[in-house]
Amino acid sequence: GKEEELSQIHAMLEIKEKLSKQKLLERLLGKKEPLSEMETSLKLKLMSEML
Repeated sequence: GKEEELSQIHAMLEIKEKLSKQKLLERLLGKKEPLSEMETSLKLKLMSEML
């Protein structure tokens, strides 16, 4: 029913968010020039969330 449908949508959104964060982290890790303070903080936050 409706609840199951909402549950599936929620699960898909969580997966999309996780993939988005992974891509962002990959970009930060692949950056050649030194990271700004904000980028470094974001990188550490994303890494801790994924562990």
